[in-house]
Amino acid sequence: MNPSGVSSAINRIEIEIDLAAVGASLEIDLQQSVFSSGEPMQLVFDTTANPAMAIIAELFYQGARIGYQEYPVLNSAQVQFDVEDLYVGTCQLIVRGETTGHQHAVQKSFTVSVVDSVGFIYPDNIGSYTEGDLIRGQDGNTYQCLITCWCNGSITYYAPGLGLAWSSAWELVSEGTAPVAKSDFSYPDGQG
Repeated sequence: MNPSGVSSAINRIEIEIDLAAVGASLEIDLQQSVFSSGEPMQLVFDTTANPAMAIIAELFYQGARIGYQEYPVLNSAQVQFDVEDLYVGTCQLIVRGETTGHQHAVQKSFTVSVVDSVGFIYPDNIGSYTEGDLIRGQDGNTYQCLITCWCNGSITYYAPGLGLAWSSAWELVSEGTAPVAKSDFSYPDGQG
């Protein structure tokens, strides 16, 4: 019974407070959102949190988490998030701010793009390669042109990674995966 002498069937009351509605805020300024595949990704963003929060940053590629970092932010801070293995395509950066007790306060989402740093796929544009150009060979590896005239020479001799004298013209920069051949042709059902 309560002090007024009236009994109640209520034993427990839960109140959910939306921290964003009562003044919790998280401001994020992502400094760069496009990266090259040949370089490590360094996501840098400025954060301002009110009240103090744990900032959780997660990076996703095709639904799989490829990076995670957590930082305490008392008021404002610059956060750096390094990712070594880059995938060409679009990633999603999700940044959450959680107050003490892990009550979810604020979440922000950003699109981060990783573009292929290779200029051409050999032999595309043969005849216009110059010293220093990066290309993707037919074996999927990345090569850099060493000598302009040889890079544009005979495919039999100078095709990167495959020609009889390829290493005279090209330097292997990184190993990759050979491109998958695609075909628009398919057999009718029951044939082939």
